Amino acid sequence: MQRKKITVIGSGALGTSLANVLKDSNDKNEILIYGIDEKELDDLKNGKNSKYFPEINFHCFDVSNNLKEAVNQADYLVLALPSIAIESVISEIVNNVKSPTLIINGCKGFFPNTTKPLHEEISNRVKSNSNIRGVVTLSGPSFASEIIKKSLTSIAAIGYNIEHLVEIQELFKTNYFKLYCQTDVVGAEIGGIYKNILAIGAGMLTQLGYKINTLAVYLTRGMKELSTFNKFMGGKDKTIYGLTGLGDLILTATDVNSRNFT
Repeated sequence: MQRKKITVIGSGALGTSLANVLKDSNDKNEILIYGIDEKELDDLKNGKNSKYFPEINFHCFDVSNNLKEAVNQADYLVLALPSIAIESVISEIVNNVKSPTLIINGCKGFFPNTTKPLHEEISNRVKSNSNIRGVVTLSGPSFASEIIKKSLTSIAAIGYNIEHLVEIQELFKTNYFKLYCQTDVVGAEIGGIYKNILAIGAGMLTQLGYKINTLAVYLTRGMKELSTFNKFMGGKDKTIYGLTGLGDLILTATDVNSRNFT
């Protein structure tokens, strides 16, 4: 398999776990992790991330705290950072990418200070740089803490260009991590946003002392509302009952590892 140059933007839990998958997929891949936390970067050079995964050792990575240098000549740029930081990072990418690059977005939710989903707005903002081939978003039921432990995980690669989706599917392929291709971007983004609302409600019910009977009714009716809203927005019904809808909802609305639930 051909070696690829990949920059992971974000040295936290998600960035670390995705970088590890990419290295497991092809140990010839040249992977650089960009971050602003010097301690995290020092850890990553030695195959550790003490802040998020103190008991786990994994691959050692090249690191950088210079975003301009980090995006230079990369075949792929993986966004794995809080959505609040997306706007400034996208501007840097647009200004500094000088060779063909495909962006892989691992963030969910709305683009900062807008009501537009991340995939949609990122795609709009990178159009001004012809070297950026496109955007593929990763979404579905996955905690970084489980990915790093190599728990069996399946999520979706989302985008309108099927060739890009298949390309990313192969890039991340391991015996424990699998991507499915999903071209219904609208449905996938609605599922990824709406399930957070339902997860917050599920956490409130749980904290108030309600048990599984109540939670089951709440999530079932919540899925009905999600399906209705998705249809109104033009998403496909089958998407809501797939990994980026029901799958992500089960994960986010029932487990204490979910920040929205807790």
